[in-house]
Amino acid sequence: VGAQGFVVLNAPRVENRGHIGTADGGQVHLAATRHLDLATRDGQLLSLRTDAPGGLGESPFQGVVNNAGRIQANGLSVGPGGTVTLVAENGTTYHGGDILANGASLGGQVDVLGREVRLDGRVEANGATGGGRIRVGGDYQGANPELANADTLDVGGGASLLANAL
Repeated sequence: VGAQGFVVLNAPRVENRGHIGTADGGQVHLAATRHLDLATRDGQLLSLRTDAPGGLGESPFQGVVNNAGRIQANGLSVGPGGTVTLVAENGTTYHGGDILANGASLGGQVDVLGREVRLDGRVEANGATGGGRIRVGGDYQGANPELANADTLDVGGGASLLANAL
């Protein structure tokens, strides 16, 4: 996908075993939700919202997101890294591959969310002048009402989270 482009995959079950990449600060969103609203203008993704706060609602629907592949949303020129979101509404999000949202200036933003989150892969949001933001299973101390917190978070021995200034 071209510079600052976006990839959005939404279905009850979303799996990536290959390579999804955007150039220069793009966005990649893998979502297992009942409903997804996209707002775009001139080929740019302005906003992405599910039908429940934080992407997780109270319903019998249980989505599954499985990333065993590689997702790249790096900022290659002078800008920050891109944005990567994995979210399963009322279900399980598994990340066992690689997510790279590194930037030439600041690191990017990565969210791995779901009712149950299993992490056994690599997540990087590094930047030359500052690290990015990585949120796994919710936000800092669970205090953000816009982002639902996981009921279960399992971090395996193969997991690494890096948001460094390089």
